Amino acid sequence: MKKRHVPNRIDRHDRITLIVSATLLFAYGTFCWVSNHFFLPAYFHRGGRLKGIHLYESAAWFMYGAVICACLIMASVVVDHYDERPNERSYKRFAKVAMYAGFSFFLLSVFAWLTGGA
Repeated sequence: MKKRHVPNRIDRHDRITLIVSATLLFAYGTFCWVSNHFFLPAYFHRGGRLKGIHLYESAAWFMYGAVICACLIMASVVVDHYDERPNERSYKRFAKVAMYAGFSFFLLSVFAWLTGGA
């Protein structure tokens, strides 16, 4: 007897959180990419000043690639909720490839920042 397919269901609160997070991350990433200045906040210094890393040129471009990958992963979770076909493996595979690509872009960005390459 064949097992009946039950599509993935994501809680409404989680879907809204993913959509809002992806939208805000995409907006910030696009702003940083257009201005060619990507700021990654790290911690608050004494006096309430925010400290972090400033990325320019190729480092900012690579970081934008990582941001796009993160947004695509969040969007795929929401799309999978509405897709009732039995293809969850495809969404998981897509998320895994996007995760590796995102980490690769992130590492390239850090390498470009460390070497000072433009």
